[in-house]
Amino acid sequence: MAETRGFSIRYKLGLLAGVPVIGALLLSGIIVRDANRQAEAAAALGSVEDLALLAAKISTSVHQLQRERALSSRRFGQPAEQPLQAAYVETDKALGDLQGFLKNRDMKRLPPRLARDLTAARTLLGQLPEKRTQAATTGADLVKSLDFYAQADNSLISAISALMQLSEEGELLRAISSLVSVLQFKESASQEHAVLANVFQLNEFGPGVYKVLVTLVTEQGKDERGFRQNAADETQALFDRAIKGEFAARTAAMRQKALDTMDEAFDISADEWMTLQGQKVDALRGLENKLSERMRKVALQKVTETRTNLTNALSLASAVLVTSILLAVLIARGVTRSVSSLSNAAERVRKDKDFSVRAAKVSKDELGMLTDAFNEMLSGIQARDTELESHRHNLEGMIEARTAQLRERNDAMRVVLDNVEEGLATIHLNGNLAAETSASFARWFGAPTEGA
Repeated sequence: MAETRGFSIRYKLGLLAGVPVIGALLLSGIIVRDANRQAEAAAALGSVEDLALLAAKISTSVHQLQRERALSSRRFGQPAEQPLQAAYVETDKALGDLQGFLKNRDMKRLPPRLARDLTAARTLLGQLPEKRTQAATTGADLVKSLDFYAQADNSLISAISALMQLSEEGELLRAISSLVSVLQFKESASQEHAVLANVFQLNEFGPGVYKVLVTLVTEQGKDERGFRQNAADETQALFDRAIKGEFAARTAAMRQKALDTMDEAFDISADEWMTLQGQKVDALRGLENKLSERMRKVALQKVTETRTNLTNALSLASAVLVTSILLAVLIARGVTRSVSSLSNAAERVRKDKDFSVRAAKVSKDELGMLTDAFNEMLSGIQARDTELESHRHNLEGMIEARTAQLRERNDAMRVVLDNVEEGLATIHLNGNLAAETSASFARWFGAPTEGA
């Protein structure tokens, strides 16, 4: 601190005022950073509103892939029929819509998991034309085809789940989580749709297909439990209405018969299964759309709140910064004016010896008290000098008066000495003559010498 002793008071006050200003700048930066954090990741999608739009496009693509899988599995190993060709067109349209949405987005700016899942899904879907061709080939492997569609769908569903990385807001996270849970349950139901469509069409289980069905039934139970653990009561009520329609009992009976009957004919119409299980998948699709819309509304609400928070944060940061600067300037200015007033007054007294100078009081704080004390000290010195000057003038007057009295006495004595006829002389006690003598004495004896 010794290095600052030679600095001017203005410089020191500038340093002192700069500390809170720097602190205010840092605080402002933190506030703005926190307000922007949620929007930064979503900015890669263009805006937070696009979060819901992306989820809707992904879920539509998943739904079309599921529908295509069911139709393809029923006629697996046979040339594609007209309904299947129409399904291909609808799937390609949905995937093209998703590709068009992502085309103008910078994948590098997306959260890593979202970018990874979307890239994986796009890579898999690049094999879709080849897989379609294989599905129409005699002797093709149904299990591999089912696995391909499952991987593509799960990658897309995982991408929706990765959207949760774009926000830390609880309500939005719950909306996305509920949508993902329904999508996962619907994927299991759709795989079951495809598997049993093939089984009932052929009236037998193909190689490895029974194992796939058992796994799907188990996964559906796990997915449903996971959904109910996390979903709100209102969402669970919508889910129950979706899976417990008129088709529920019939499809459950069909599934159970397929599980119980392995070596005998099922006597179940593939058309009926396709229709009833399709109704279940479509009902889940309706729930999926409702959850997507809910997520969109929550996202829009959070966008508004984020913008409001950002505006408030910027306003607060600006207010803190401006207030800090104004306070620093006002305090520094007040202290500087007080110190400058004292310094200037002291300098004038030093140079001119003028004790009538007074320092201007600019504050009522300790510096103001110091100014009052300084002015009182100058007043005391001025009063003392005035009194001394008065005494000096009085002393000079007294001396002049005394001198005048002595002069008058000498003049009176001289008149006496000059008009008497006697010879008078003044002699000191030591016997020496004084200068005062009468005129007669001077004529008779001559003017005496002082001290003779």
